[in-house]
Amino acid sequence: MGKCIDFKPQTRWARVFALAVVFGTGMAHYSPAIAQSVTPKQTAVPNTGDRDLASINARRNVLFQRMVEQPDDLDIAFEYAALSVRVGDLEAAIGTLERMLIFAPGLPRLQLELGLLYYRVGAFETARTYLEAGIAAPNVPPNVLARVEQILAGIDTAEKRQKLSGQFRVGLRYQSNANRAPRSADVDLNGLIFQLSQDALGESDLNVYGAASVHFVHELESQGDTFEVDVIGYGAKQFQRHELDLLQGEITAGPAFDMGRFDIDNAKLGVYGIASAVHLAGDFYASAFGVGSRLAMKPSAQASLLLKAEYRRRIFQDTTNAPTGSNRTGDEYRLGAFGSYIVNPNLMISGGIQHQWSTAELDFLAYSETTVFAGPTYAFASPIDESAKAWTASLHLGATLRRYDAPDPVINAAEEQNDNEFFVRTSLTIPIHDEWALLGEAEYRNINSNYDTRKHDNATVTLSAVKKF
Repeated sequence: MGKCIDFKPQTRWARVFALAVVFGTGMAHYSPAIAQSVTPKQTAVPNTGDRDLASINARRNVLFQRMVEQPDDLDIAFEYAALSVRVGDLEAAIGTLERMLIFAPGLPRLQLELGLLYYRVGAFETARTYLEAGIAAPNVPPNVLARVEQILAGIDTAEKRQKLSGQFRVGLRYQSNANRAPRSADVDLNGLIFQLSQDALGESDLNVYGAASVHFVHELESQGDTFEVDVIGYGAKQFQRHELDLLQGEITAGPAFDMGRFDIDNAKLGVYGIASAVHLAGDFYASAFGVGSRLAMKPSAQASLLLKAEYRRRIFQDTTNAPTGSNRTGDEYRLGAFGSYIVNPNLMISGGIQHQWSTAELDFLAYSETTVFAGPTYAFASPIDESAKAWTASLHLGATLRRYDAPDPVINAAEEQNDNEFFVRTSLTIPIHDEWALLGEAEYRNINSNYDTRKHDNATVTLSAVKKF
């Protein structure tokens, strides 16, 4: 599982780094790119290996008894605190280190570790007090000082009533079948074999693209409640198939309520409006308006869960490249559940399931589909520079089952279209400077259908530069 640092470091400052990882002090609170703010030294785990929960709790029980017998032993207390964090018992870790201050008042490493823990639980003022006291000590190493100053800056941001975050990316994408058309020219149309023209077959192409996602939060007067706005946008310019040039964007906005008022800890319920638009090949192609609701929960320090329900009214236009586009106008409903679990500071497992219903003016364009996906994300030390931020690799497998409401009379008047789509996606994120990173992605999709016109596959390779803020 990557490089590991022994839990009993030889210097007091090395211990600060070792515990910082276990306490989860990454500024991004473990997003899918779990190593954005973690250095290779910080990817250490305590000297307990990969024991399961029962083994860790058994070790904690032993350490607890030893703490009772040797209340002034810092090593025992530090290990107990680290294991408590591993099982999500942050209160026990805080309580343990608070007690150690009785035996070692003013000890900088204790103050720093308590500051990191209080930051983790959202007690920012207490975290600031301990962190500032810790770095006020003489001879604080520059790397420790820089890390603490970064966290203090994060506290300043967290305490602001208005927060803005997001990312921008630009890149180059290759697709083996950019127009997602069949590879074979021979297709079965109502029992007769027809031959498609060359323009109707799958063709490879390159595009340059840009994408952005922005998240804005305004803290409301009631404790824990917020008003949140999300904006996402995407644009692509093809090298050859210009009828696929795309520009689209969506905005959602609405309040999110802290569920603590209903005795549901670490959960928020949001309701929001939705508006989106799509331009295809330079023409206005589609718009959508709707509403949605999401429940974001954190059942434990390692686990996150998001439940979503959304409705959109989609309105399509007839264009030069899509002369019958308006036939797709209709309603869209989505239900989804997405989750992640941090196995250890290097490894996270994530996945999800979404079901979608889409109506249309013509029944054979209406469909329902279910998509499932899952896979790991792994952080590891840079193979180029050990002092650099960790690299992140991910692999996800998934499938989509799509069923149409009625037969297409042109293709098969006796049978509805049924598509089975399978995909595999992998990525590698390489931090290069502060908030910048290089991102490489590869994906393969295979669509098997009872309609010959829909059978195809597509391999995609993308290279991007990513800026987070």
